[in-house]
Amino acid sequence: MHYNVMPVAEANVASYSVGDGIDSWDMSTHELADESMQDVVVLLGSELLPKMDSFSNYESYITQFNDYGSGNDEYKQSTLSKMSRWKTSDFNAEELEKIDANRKKLRL
Repeated sequence: MHYNVMPVAEANVASYSVGDGIDSWDMSTHELADESMQDVVVLLGSELLPKMDSFSNYESYITQFNDYGSGNDEYKQSTLSKMSRWKTSDFNAEELEKIDANRKKLRL
């Protein structure tokens, strides 16, 4: 199982994210698959959600993204630049309109 957190999701582009992988479970029978999915639920609640919550603010996410992320470096640098602008709200009117339209699409 793989999990990651991406600051921006864009289809069909190189990406850069903070995340990790966890060893696979035995899914060779229906019963083993059911047991494995129960293990996933426990793991999500006990380890993964607290870990993700530990970088749920701007400063801690930037540290994780910069130091431990993986993916395309050019995309990483572009994203770090965008995140810096997000923190300072340094947007022109056209960009603010685009942000507002995207928020409406996502129902945020």
